[in-house]
Amino acid sequence: MAYYMLQAGNWVATQPIAGDTNGLLQVWKEYDQMKTFMISGDIAEGLEYGDWDSASVCDQRTGEQVAHWHGHTSPDKFGEILYHMGKRYGDGWIAPERNLHGLMTITILVNMGYENIIPELNVKPGEKPKKHYGFFTGSSKTGGKGIIIDEFAAWFRVNPDLIKCRELCAEMLTFINKADGSMGAEYSHFDDRIMDIAINNFCRTRLPRPTRNSEVIMNTDSIGANAWT
Repeated sequence: MAYYMLQAGNWVATQPIAGDTNGLLQVWKEYDQMKTFMISGDIAEGLEYGDWDSASVCDQRTGEQVAHWHGHTSPDKFGEILYHMGKRYGDGWIAPERNLHGLMTITILVNMGYENIIPELNVKPGEKPKKHYGFFTGSSKTGGKGIIIDEFAAWFRVNPDLIKCRELCAEMLTFINKADGSMGAEYSHFDDRIMDIAINNFCRTRLPRPTRNSEVIMNTDSIGANAWT
């Protein structure tokens, strides 16, 4: 296990103070040029009880978690963190959540010139299909959140040893189905790490591997300048 802090665009080796790893990149495995990686991000919603930002890096083929960042930051700064995580791991696909403040995070990634941001097709009856950057989670009642959680749960039952973050495993113990039909963390607990890894698992199984020369193996010509809005 190694820890890094982002300083002026560089990952600087450090050690957590009193065991507090928030704001630090935890690395279990360094970048391997023979592999491709998926980076995901769950952006804090700005709720009054103070939820968190969470980002994971996973082997795109196996799903093994190789790095994780968790902390409190602004949406624009989180975009910078995701950018430098992507650069550290070979320009892998980045799947930032598009809900609420996630639009700002995606805007920063686009403005910084990061090319491998996942595109999502949005189809509405009577309208031309549009592609948007980022992953829209939606709510557990409308199906989007429920699908990615169910898929991750099924994958995790078979591959528990590939998840390295102990705090993520702890969050799983307090993630419940609620009386109103939704799912999420119990009162006074959080589920940001769960949503982050569920987005990662869902996206990595559906996207091709990006190439090494920054050209994406996917036709994204139809994604316009306003694709992330």
